Amino acid sequence: MPACRILLCAVLAVSWGFPAGLHAEVYRCQVEGRTVFTDRPCAAGARPHEMPPLGRIPAGESADLVEAYDERRSRARESRSRDNALWLEQYRDEKAQAERFEAAIRDHRTLKGMTPDHVRRALGSPDEIDRRTGTETWFYGLGKKRRALVFDDGLLRTDRGGAR
Repeated sequence: MPACRILLCAVLAVSWGFPAGLHAEVYRCQVEGRTVFTDRPCAAGARPHEMPPLGRIPAGESADLVEAYDERRSRARESRSRDNALWLEQYRDEKAQAERFEAAIRDHRTLKGMTPDHVRRALGSPDEIDRRTGTETWFYGLGKKRRALVFDDGLLRTDRGGAR
């Protein structure tokens, strides 16, 4: 097994170094008004064309690319941090509201913003439901003790007789 590793390392070292050792002269010629690159001189005394090394980025451009990448990453990280903080704030607000609603349900009370399900859990099923006005009104009790709860867009907006 160690012989295989040594052979593999030798093959890799040679193959990685081999392309760097290759060098061919390239000539730039004008043929019938077109620019042509060839491995043979176009005319007597022609000099090879200077070709930039392949696969290499000059240091100045590389530094600019790295700096731009770092800036993008920094902006993305800051944006994520802001989004996470906003989400956490909303989550805490929603959790606090859910706890307030659960406490009100245990005390058989209603709070503005409750859903019909919350109200049903707090007070039970209504005696009457009116859906004619574009909103939904639930009625509990009779006579002077009659209580009306008005829902708008699925949330309790008005409790005539008990909401806080």
